[in-house]
Amino acid sequence: MLPAFPFGAAWSPDGQQIAFISMDRDLVPGGGPACTGVYLRDLQSGTLRCLVTPPELGTVSAGDGRLSWSGDGTRLAFGAWISPADRSGDGRAVVVAEVATGAMQRVAPDGATLTLDTGAKDPVWSPDGARLAYVMGGLHPADTGQIIIEDLASGATQQLGRAALALTPGSWAPDGTRYAFSSPAAML
Repeated sequence: MLPAFPFGAAWSPDGQQIAFISMDRDLVPGGGPACTGVYLRDLQSGTLRCLVTPPELGTVSAGDGRLSWSGDGTRLAFGAWISPADRSGDGRAVVVAEVATGAMQRVAPDGATLTLDTGAKDPVWSPDGARLAYVMGGLHPADTGQIIIEDLASGATQQLGRAALALTPGSWAPDGTRYAFSSPAAML
């Protein structure tokens, strides 16, 4: 068995916390199976806590190593493997957690039955925290992925590009009007 080393570290915007992922669900008392594997270390107090999965989401396990803080530091988005409580299908999704309360919601794919072959990953917040960009699909060679920009208030989405496996998380322009990402040009 491989050691459960931490990975995917991300500073909070105010520099007071570091979020990271560990497959060790018992780094803090009360962690166990309900722990998502996403941990928050408060740098002032030294306390460590795990974001705990709410029962209505089923089992959530952070999966792709990319943690993305909202610009105001109140929310954390991450790619996760979800086994829904209703057993409707396991798969990859983007989850947004409220840092203060730990409340979580599945953002993408919203309302769709999850599968092991498709899903969402690699979230990146817009500078104003109103939108989230993520990679949808593209997990296997036969699956064409796409970059999606989602307005979190309205749920409206915009597709930016398509490619097989090669889509990577990108970066927002400082003013939030554009989003850059890498992909083979022949596949866009």
